[in-house]
Amino acid sequence: MHNHNKLSENFKKSIIQETVGDDFTGHLEKAISSQDVRAILNLMVFKLIKEKGVQYISIDDYISFFEKIPINLWATKPVFYYKDEKYDALGLLGEKVHVFTLVTKTLDLYFSDGAEMSITAISDNKEPKFIEIKNPKERFIAALEYLKDNLNKSQLKECFLKSKQITHGGLY
Repeated sequence: MHNHNKLSENFKKSIIQETVGDDFTGHLEKAISSQDVRAILNLMVFKLIKEKGVQYISIDDYISFFEKIPINLWATKPVFYYKDEKYDALGLLGEKVHVFTLVTKTLDLYFSDGAEMSITAISDNKEPKFIEIKNPKERFIAALEYLKDNLNKSQLKECFLKSKQITHGGLY
């Protein structure tokens, strides 16, 4: 039974990938169920954010990902990753309670270790540098642009290595 479910899940993923192609925004806007939205978001992370074979995850990859998210999926008030069909930035990337990934942990460390800012404070509109930006998507992309302008490759590599250590255990 487990193998059948796994095959069914893989089949559904391949159908979504074929159907969506590169029109992520259009398909997110048309998605009917939260499961479809989540499947498209997961595909986007996989296709847009390079985490393998790189020295660090590019901030441009994160920007490209978040630019494609329709505003109707962004939470305008504080949520814990996901609530009422709305997401914060980490929730859009697939983070859940007690479940983070290399992609989410790296972004968190870019903000916390690299820029001494809380990703949650940015999402919840409590970070003074971006508090004037009321639109959550615009605010988060502005924060990513800030990272891009203020972190150097050495800092990015350090955060990425630390994220690998946290998510995979051991030393790299």
